[in-house]
Amino acid sequence: MFWKRKKQAGNEHTVTIVSPPSNPTVLPDEIILEIFQPLRSEGRFLIKLSQVCRYFLCITEFWLYNSIQIDLERHPPIPRRALLRLSASLTVPRITRIVTVLHLYLANWLLCPQRIIANNLMEQDGDTTCRCDEIDDALGSALTALDQLESLRLYCNLCYDPRTSNRHRSLARLSSRQLKEFVFRCNCVILCKWNSSEIVTQDAINEVEAFSLEWTVRVKVPFHPRILQQNSKILKNITTLNYNRAPHCKVLVETRSITRLVVSFAGALAYRPEFDGLHDILSTSGRHLTHFYMGDVGNWLQRSLSLDISPYRTLEVLGVLLVPVWQADVILHAVEVLSPLKLLRTLEFLGQTERSPLPGDVLQTLTERHPQLQKVYLQFSVWRPQSAAVEVVWEREESDWTFRDIETIHWWDIVRKVGD
Repeated sequence: MFWKRKKQAGNEHTVTIVSPPSNPTVLPDEIILEIFQPLRSEGRFLIKLSQVCRYFLCITEFWLYNSIQIDLERHPPIPRRALLRLSASLTVPRITRIVTVLHLYLANWLLCPQRIIANNLMEQDGDTTCRCDEIDDALGSALTALDQLESLRLYCNLCYDPRTSNRHRSLARLSSRQLKEFVFRCNCVILCKWNSSEIVTQDAINEVEAFSLEWTVRVKVPFHPRILQQNSKILKNITTLNYNRAPHCKVLVETRSITRLVVSFAGALAYRPEFDGLHDILSTSGRHLTHFYMGDVGNWLQRSLSLDISPYRTLEVLGVLLVPVWQADVILHAVEVLSPLKLLRTLEFLGQTERSPLPGDVLQTLTERHPQLQKVYLQFSVWRPQSAAVEVVWEREESDWTFRDIETIHWWDIVRKVGD
């Protein structure tokens, strides 16, 4: 684009063509950033903008790579070629210094040509071989290079490997010393060639505050929990734990200062018979929870509070209360069990129905019983509770309650961040 300026001298007209400044930094950096701020979440636009000049490349690279969150809650899974390109980019030194958050869901129905063909989807190159090992190797190179990583969540649904496998070895070779959150769930490996205890004994785990490790099928003992009992420095700062059927969870609750607990199985909030002993562990170890999430937590709490209220007296964030019929009397009966919990600030319901408003008398009762309550999340589903898809939040300001629609919030995010 050019600027045109006309000058008149007598009866003659002259035109001077002036090019715009070649360097966009004639504007202060703050103004440039403010101009593009509303578009920082538009990935495709940022990629095109990065190709304009080196200055825009520096700006957009930070927005593109600082926080990479590609998961089923907010985004579709990432295809194979895109993941391979992303993994290669994450090994470039100037990029590795930028990335602090990496959340990925590895879906074999989009990543593996063998599964794509089985699902009647077509690959352009006609490839029909399983590439899951190649994908794991490429992503592993990226994971070991990210030395500024603070939050890692990796949900693996690659093809099942019946062999003794070397997959995910990179998780025991992380280079970051700033890691605060480690979440890994695997659905592909039965036996590891490497000792999975290396995940928790590496230096990268030393400062982790939120921890979740789960092999959802076949592997029942990822590593022997004795190592946690023998070395108190492992996960010494952990406060948030995803409690599943793995033996290490019991040891962590008994020996570490856990205050935030999510009870889940295979990625879904759950209540299972093997979790019955959790209350005894909390009671005997002297834990005092502030955040607690479990599928249908009401029935479990009713029994636990009758035995010993001390682990739950300090609860501030609680979910999920299952309401089979969305009527005021049914909801009030569900919240009756919460009466001893006077410090509640956040509560979540799951209504097994279509979306409906929260009755006014329920809000009034909740306010009277829980004077510090500030937020009530509502999700509605006609299916069994999976990872919570919150649709509505009621918020209290003084004595008035207002509601608004919100984006999906994962239960792990609620336990990690609400009230902080």
